[in-house]
Amino acid sequence: MDILKEHQEIYHYTTEAGLQGILTSKNIRASHFRGLNDATELNYARGVITKNISDCLSEVCKKSRLALDIKESSEHLSQSLYNSFGEDIYITSFCGYHYKYFEEDFIRCNGLLSQWRGYGKDGGYALVFNPQRLSQELEKYNKEKRFDTYIFDEAIYTNDDPNIEKNITELNCFIKRYITTCNPHGSDGLTPFRNLVTRYKHHAFQEENEVRIAIVRSLPTPSTSKYEDSQTKKLPIIKNINGSSYIELPFDLDAIEKIIIAPQHNQEDKGRWLKKWLQHKELNIPIELSKIPYIN
Repeated sequence: MDILKEHQEIYHYTTEAGLQGILTSKNIRASHFRGLNDATELNYARGVITKNISDCLSEVCKKSRLALDIKESSEHLSQSLYNSFGEDIYITSFCGYHYKYFEEDFIRCNGLLSQWRGYGKDGGYALVFNPQRLSQELEKYNKEKRFDTYIFDEAIYTNDDPNIEKNITELNCFIKRYITTCNPHGSDGLTPFRNLVTRYKHHAFQEENEVRIAIVRSLPTPSTSKYEDSQTKKLPIIKNINGSSYIELPFDLDAIEKIIIAPQHNQEDKGRWLKKWLQHKELNIPIELSKIPYIN
């Protein structure tokens, strides 16, 4: 998995209440994609996908002299791919750290200012995770059928990202084979499609350098029923008061390497409080104070 080579650590920013909830429950929350703060979530890649389907159709029709409404057929096939993915998709996000960029060492030790502005109002924190440990947890739950599939990787922000080209190439092969034979030969084409849909984000979010876990809890199948779903070991869906939903992903607290406390007036007091709270919970997690000179 490339993400484990690229990122030594990943950062999950949260509030004080969020920190206590995560450490007490030993769960990290993954929200339904419709409840996230990106209005284009899972749909930003649709234009890229539909355009490439259109290009594939044009090429195939030209070679085989087929008469098709390219625009209508492209949109129909694109929607069919989305339908095959379903909507039972939950996402939790981290900020990544590229060890190869020396200039990011300060961020690595002190956190990202834009994130502190968002989470530091009531005393924010960054939980620094070991991605290797998280990957092991995810693979274990995948084998236990706690969900149908998952994606653990970097977000993609630009069309010239090598990951875009790789996944588009694989998806195009699948589309051409499907068009010419009406037989997809398995679901190998869904892998690049899922990668594009879950990872491709608007470039305005690029500063976050996001690493995300996208849990596909249950893929749609004709035979699936609510009764069958209730008899499985799948992670349960939890409803918020506002109608949004989430799932809780269990993890071993050893996956947390340290906690960074947001810059604030009473930062040292927060550090002393957190140290006592961790001792009370019998948790041995290192604490660091962010040295960013930002006062909220």
